[in-house]
Amino acid sequence: MTADYSKLAEDYDAHRIGYSLELYSMATDYGIPMQGKILDVACGTGLASEPFAKEGARVTGIDSSQEMLKYAEARILNGEFKVGNAETLPFGDKTFDAAICAQAIHWLDRDKAINEMIRVTKPGGIIAIWWKSLMHDDPVKLISQEVATTWEADSPETAMSGFLEFYRAPLADHTLRVVPWRLAVSLDRFIGYERSRKNLRDALGKKADQYFEQLAARLREVYGPGNPVISLGYLQFLYLGKTL
Repeated sequence: MTADYSKLAEDYDAHRIGYSLELYSMATDYGIPMQGKILDVACGTGLASEPFAKEGARVTGIDSSQEMLKYAEARILNGEFKVGNAETLPFGDKTFDAAICAQAIHWLDRDKAINEMIRVTKPGGIIAIWWKSLMHDDPVKLISQEVATTWEADSPETAMSGFLEFYRAPLADHTLRVVPWRLAVSLDRFIGYERSRKNLRDALGKKADQYFEQLAARLREVYGPGNPVISLGYLQFLYLGKTL
């Protein structure tokens, strides 16, 4: 399955929140080489691979949306970016030192995407797949669910219930790290983040804009007028494996 993010690229680039430094430290400690060749699968605007690029990694990104890749090219000036599908990667066998996929595996045919990531990664290379979601008891999450219910919709989860495709993939090692992360963002940025979530927009349909307005109003009731700072508590799920 391929999600169409073309119309959301601007909000995605402006408001998407990345990942914690601890997550990247775990990935590099596991073996992702900072001077190596890294493939970012379903890379979007390049947000996930930017920290690697800043440390000297040679980043190649692939995404189905040309609009998203325009922002990736502006974010990572020395990267290489191509339009394509994760399930049929346009690269030769054993090309990269590592392949990553962040906040996107739920949109893909997971078995095909993981096997393709393995195919294009050198023996002993690293596969890293991760996503994050608000903790179940996070106050902002609870408010979002409350508002979504008034519009007769559910606020969809990003986290998956299990990841069997990863554990049955032909890897020398299968490791999961769950990394808590608490950060503070402005209300406007959080609403922008919510606007960039295609699965949420799909769930709400024509009610989406009204939902975002009501959510912002409800958050101002709790956190204060204007553009207050709000605290978010995430769990990050980092799956790491080594190719045979």
